[in-house]
Amino acid sequence: MDENKDYEEYAETFRHEYGHFMDDILGRISMSENFGFALDADKYWLDNIKNEGIENFSAMLDDLSSTDAIHSRYVSDILSGVFLNDTKIRETYNSQGLPFYGHDTNDYWLSWPAEEKIVEKETFANLYALYLKGEKSDVAFVERWFPNVTKRFKTELEGIAHG
Repeated sequence: MDENKDYEEYAETFRHEYGHFMDDILGRISMSENFGFALDADKYWLDNIKNEGIENFSAMLDDLSSTDAIHSRYVSDILSGVFLNDTKIRETYNSQGLPFYGHDTNDYWLSWPAEEKIVEKETFANLYALYLKGEKSDVAFVERWFPNVTKRFKTELEGIAHG
């Protein structure tokens, strides 16, 4: 790991990488059709649906700006992958003078073959890290705006724990 990181940055990175490890030993939940369908459903809902005349995507960004979830590296990285570094998301972080954690270009997200499901893998690792860290505002944010994939994530882990 990068020797220039402080202990908190190491802990953040470790939780994320441990999420990849858990995904791997649990049978690659992130690569299952159900996980992918759940993530796609959330993206579609955010990109295409309006509630009371307000676009869900815009409402999500307003919510992000008004909660502590905007400080979460895991939330930022999920948004980076799912929305391919959308400029409106970057502007939301920039307007608050906050760093946007993710991958600087879409090359990372788009250079993998589709069967690698990189967005799904990274989302799983970030969800694992996010729940492991247990910041209530971060958990509430992802459960509110990504209800299908968070439910699928928890259902899969509960099924393994009880199976």
